[in-house]
Amino acid sequence: HEAKEAGLDEVTCWGDGSPLREFLYVDDLANLCVFLMNNYSGNETVNAGTGKELTIKALTELVAKVVGFTGEIKWDTSRPNGTPRKLLDVSKATALGWSYQTELEDGIRLAYDDSCIIPCVEKGNDLKHYLCKFFYYPEALGNVFGLYQITVVPNSL
Repeated sequence: HEAKEAGLDEVTCWGDGSPLREFLYVDDLANLCVFLMNNYSGNETVNAGTGKELTIKALTELVAKVVGFTGEIKWDTSRPNGTPRKLLDVSKATALGWSYQTELEDGIRLAYDDSCIIPCVEKGNDLKHYLCKFFYYPEALGNVFGLYQITVVPNSL
């Protein structure tokens, strides 16, 4: 977004774009939480996710498409890639009858459109931080969301 608004011809991303990641739109996360509160009383962890992964390169290209950035995306391979793969096993949620509803491109578009309509006014908030409010991506916020799971406490407790 910032590159498009500034009229830049290129942006540079860290690494080579090969690591794989999974994203879940925040409304789907909220839906799962309510679903589990109403339908699950077990003691085992139920992972929140889509079960789908894509490369950081594919994500970068998708974000560029959604925001309308047509410049070149370069990769700085002198910078770290991070963990090669992060994908959750969502079979428990699926077996319980839950499935995410929002595809990644739709979620990015919803979050981006909202960020353009309701700009962040807090000092230091940029689009990256704003989009983190719409996607459950633990690594994006560091230690705040350090766990890749949601634990539902049984109703009997």
